[in-house]
Amino acid sequence: LGKKEMLKFPIFGWIYKMNVVIVDRSSSESRQRSLRELKKLIKKNISILIFPEGRMNRGDTVLQPFYNGAFRLATELNIKIQPLVIENAINLMPREGPFKISPGMVTVNYLDPINPEGMDVENLKNHCHDVMLKFLNRKNSTEDSLK
Repeated sequence: LGKKEMLKFPIFGWIYKMNVVIVDRSSSESRQRSLRELKKLIKKNISILIFPEGRMNRGDTVLQPFYNGAFRLATELNIKIQPLVIENAINLMPREGPFKISPGMVTVNYLDPINPEGMDVENLKNHCHDVMLKFLNRKNSTEDSLK
């Protein structure tokens, strides 16, 4: 799932469009259409990747608030969420623009899957946020103690 604003970048926008279910977050109709498309992919056993913050983190907090879409899908289809925390992306993809990207290594941390059974959208969203935030805070705390 990706936001339509990414289509404006030359070459990258074309590649993006071929591989992403596009959503215009300002349009209720577009949000509903993208959820329908994602449900079809999931029912075909195709894994999907959603960044629930909906944007690159430009704030001072390590994790921004989440949008509801991923959690609505998980509760409606009763599918587990596999939280991922990606480290070092900010250093390789600065927020100034796509032409500032540099090569390097990122670390993808796979956290324990979360079963949505018995949770509503808001509880699932908050639980996932808390799990990821706890991991990030523990990671940062450990790194600080090694300095």
